[in-house]
Amino acid sequence: MKHLLFLLLFITATANAESYVHLNGVSKHNKSGYNEQNWGAGYEQFINKDWTAAVGAYKNSEYRYSTYAYGRYVLYKQAQVDI
Repeated sequence: MKHLLFLLLFITATANAESYVHLNGVSKHNKSGYNEQNWGAGYEQFINKDWTAAVGAYKNSEYRYSTYAYGRYVLYKQAQVDI
């Protein structure tokens, strides 16, 4: 997990404005015995104006490490605001 966090910090420091860091934190369960501190991190990058890709890892509710990767298509565009 420490290596993943270091890699995410390095990528984020060198990335452009169209990239994001995902920080995972906590969850709440109806039954006891599950992990409610789901710490982890991920990275998301815009590929073009319609698509993003993301990867990451976290400690799941069963106290095991999980990884994820996905692609996302942006249906609705946000209005750009010049600051």
